[in-house]
Amino acid sequence: MLIVEGLIIAVVAVIFLVTIFLKRRGEEIVVPKLESRSAWQIESRDEKSVTLSTTVEFRNEGKQSAMIVDAICKPQLPFEQYDGMDVRGKAEKEGKPREDDYFEALVLEHQESVNLIAKVTLTARKNLSLEEAASHMVDFPVEFIYREVGRNPMHWSIARIILTAEELCKQLGTYSIRNEELGIRNENNSSLLTPNSSLAIVPVPTRILTPKDDIIDVIEEYTKDKLGADDVVTVAESVVAITQGNIVRPDELKISCLARLCCRFIPDYGSLATPHGMQSLMIREGEWRVAFALLAGFLGKLIGMRGLFYKWGGHQAALIDDVTGTMPPFDKCVVYGPENPEKVVADLKNRLGCFGAMIADVNDLKRSRIVGATAGMNAQLAADLLIDNPFGNASQKTPICILKNFRQEQEAKS
Repeated sequence: MLIVEGLIIAVVAVIFLVTIFLKRRGEEIVVPKLESRSAWQIESRDEKSVTLSTTVEFRNEGKQSAMIVDAICKPQLPFEQYDGMDVRGKAEKEGKPREDDYFEALVLEHQESVNLIAKVTLTARKNLSLEEAASHMVDFPVEFIYREVGRNPMHWSIARIILTAEELCKQLGTYSIRNEELGIRNENNSSLLTPNSSLAIVPVPTRILTPKDDIIDVIEEYTKDKLGADDVVTVAESVVAITQGNIVRPDELKISCLARLCCRFIPDYGSLATPHGMQSLMIREGEWRVAFALLAGFLGKLIGMRGLFYKWGGHQAALIDDVTGTMPPFDKCVVYGPENPEKVVADLKNRLGCFGAMIADVNDLKRSRIVGATAGMNAQLAADLLIDNPFGNASQKTPICILKNFRQEQEAKS
């Protein structure tokens, strides 16, 4: 017995000593110093294109050596957001320029720094001059994607830099105009008529909306010549949330073990079926509330009670859109449900003078959910009319739909 107890004590002591040893030795911690990066400056320029660069210090603040095996500079500007420029990127080590896109691996000792350069080449399209294309430019992120290895296994990390339209135009000596005016409006508004009725569903194309936009102002702008006193204006919930800034990128999240476990119990087509989708919900609603609701939902299904998870998991449980759930460039983000939807629809109705306003969560799986609706309108009827998802969930850029003559349709069905 004494021998067994001695062995247990010895094993525990060894584990303790090894843990202390490894903790004291530490690991590599590569940190991109984005706050101290250089301003964007022109590397080269011709009649149709310009190359800008910024230098970022990468510092190993850990206790072990690190290796940066690869680095990629990837601008994120889809043509859906702005198609007047073609944008390409390249990553280089300072002092070692290359004509190809190959990145030479490097060693970064502890407490050592290296400067990496992000180069972005912008080329005017659609028969525009460089200055014309730049004047209509929008802000866009440039991702510095780098692969590192050390005591930790090889993995990719991302440092994100914003190239603003103002910075670009300042370098080119031109003036920045808001990006509504160039090649972004589509006036081909097809009406989806409901049989045997005067009601029509009119999708309204817009430019890409961002957190810089005010949703009330935008909807007024795009519907003011199309909306009547008997009509209802509807808007996709994800677009309302985007204009409110209710978005998060998966790579900005620290995924907990609980989120990794809980997401396994969600069907694979759901927005909470990924670790980052589940973590996003836990950040807003609380980890243990979500875990309890998931357990309750699982047990409820066993006795025929469905929907308990979404009932008890918090307001955002049914509203979160995972990556790919909306149009570029926000298809790489997790989008939360909108805040204060009842106030938004009330403000819309008051501003536009229409019969009603509604925010809807509609997808291509034939699901249509009311997020917010004004009093006096039959919101369920409106949701049923949107079941075929005239908003679209990809690059259609029709986040607004007008239900023409909805008042008459509602009265006829009452």
